[in-house]
Amino acid sequence: MSDIAGYARYAVDLVNSAAGPGGRDELTEPTDVLRLLREDADSFASRVGVHEVVALRAFRDRFRAVFTRAAAGQHAAAADELNGILALAQFRPELTNHEGNGWHMHLSRGRASVTGIYVATAAMGLLVHVAAGGLDRLGVCHGDGCCRVFIDVSTNHSRRYCSPRCSTRASVAAFRARQRA
Repeated sequence: MSDIAGYARYAVDLVNSAAGPGGRDELTEPTDVLRLLREDADSFASRVGVHEVVALRAFRDRFRAVFTRAAAGQHAAAADELNGILALAQFRPELTNHEGNGWHMHLSRGRASVTGIYVATAAMGLLVHVAAGGLDRLGVCHGDGCCRVFIDVSTNHSRRYCSPRCSTRASVAAFRARQRA
């Protein structure tokens, strides 16, 4: 699968920022945007402000809709939502060979906003992932009280939980319920 598919984690991280530990929203100030940007944070630190927080929170809701619709089997609606995000992202792919690492595709950053760059990166990552594996690979955790999203990369399409922690919690709860019965 393309390296660009790895950028789908940007979409997962953005959506899951709404449901941090204890249900705390993890996208409330500019430093939270820098945390989402990971290795690119230093490049954009001077350009991140409250406006980026507001804009990313709006896109966060749209990305969540992609995952929830896909998980509900509403694949056409999920695809429409992802296509809508891509249309708003305003990017263009370009072929580059920076640092002599071989020719590969990058998303042109140009004069785009930090939000535009983040959203384009996340949307292209999801697009490549979905094109290679299908919309049924996008999921919402089945854990009680958990609403985090994930991309199922298991060989048998069986993932139901966002993390081993949620899976273990569900297994323990089911075991205890059986013991009570």
